[in-house]
Amino acid sequence: MKKTISLFLLLLPIVISSCKKEGCTDESAINYSSKAKVDNGTCEYAQDPCSQNSFKVIKLGTGYLETDISQDRVSMLFQVLDQNNKGVDNMTDINRYSLIDYDQEMTTNVEADVTISSFGTIPTQIYTAIVIDISKSVEGLVADIKAAASEFVNLSLPEQRIAVYTFDGDTPIRRINYTTNKTQLLSAINSIPETDLGTSTNLYEALNIAQNELPSDSYTTSLIRQGSILVFTDGKETANPTTSALNNTDMLLEGRNVFVAALKSQDLDEYTLKNKIASTTNNYFLANNINELKSKFIDIQSDIEKLSKSVYWLYYTSPRKGFNLWNIELSIKNNCNNSSNSIAVGTYNSNGF
Repeated sequence: MKKTISLFLLLLPIVISSCKKEGCTDESAINYSSKAKVDNGTCEYAQDPCSQNSFKVIKLGTGYLETDISQDRVSMLFQVLDQNNKGVDNMTDINRYSLIDYDQEMTTNVEADVTISSFGTIPTQIYTAIVIDISKSVEGLVADIKAAASEFVNLSLPEQRIAVYTFDGDTPIRRINYTTNKTQLLSAINSIPETDLGTSTNLYEALNIAQNELPSDSYTTSLIRQGSILVFTDGKETANPTTSALNNTDMLLEGRNVFVAALKSQDLDEYTLKNKIASTTNNYFLANNINELKSKFIDIQSDIEKLSKSVYWLYYTSPRKGFNLWNIELSIKNNCNNSSNSIAVGTYNSNGF
């Protein structure tokens, strides 16, 4: 009898626990249950409406907007970015925009025939420099690094021209110049040595060479050209680790779109790579181990593709006449971003219209 009572007492907490109602116990969740005593991990939270509706609208190109006097047409190239500076595609619906031309809304003006076209309408060239650290610290890992770079090439767009550079402590080497030929690119990557690697890291010179040979960005209605640099390293500059060398590299990279694929190590200079080399902190991709590296290269290629597909061509028929300058303002309706970069502003001359 005593054994029976003891067994009952032992089982009692289990029975009581099993009777407790499970559910979401977090009061901040939208499916919070006051009756739930045990949280079962099902809590759901309201999404910030601005997390998916906050955009930057950037005018591209320099000078006055392009015009076609035979059609009284005004053109503007612009880019839509999210708040992390990632490209936003599928933004051609004119109903999502407001276009103001001299205080007049043009999107509702039937005669203006406002149109927004996306990637592919204008011939596009995408240039990407892959810059790979092959100093002594990555010996034994080069095969995996080459596999990551090869996957990047395999995923590249038909319009994407790629060049490959490597660096250690000596003068950086361009393994192949810009080409869309994937067979040649993969062969060049495969030829990268895996042993007898240099003991120093000439990162800054490699970046300087890559940016010097990278064509400048250009945005016109006849050609769009975008460039970016992808640099891989697991360390830091050791060949010339001076402040002046870093500042010079930082200045040369100004305006360039630079991605960093970093491999975690004791020597990794994360601060410099993330805040000085990468064009934005969101362009810094850290692989905690070599097995994660390929996914980082894939993510970077995805970002490059999104950037190319976030460029749009706006054109419309202007009612303005005479030798006058007119300002236009393009914005996205219900945009949670209220800063100055939420509006693309351009100026055109109506002479000849």
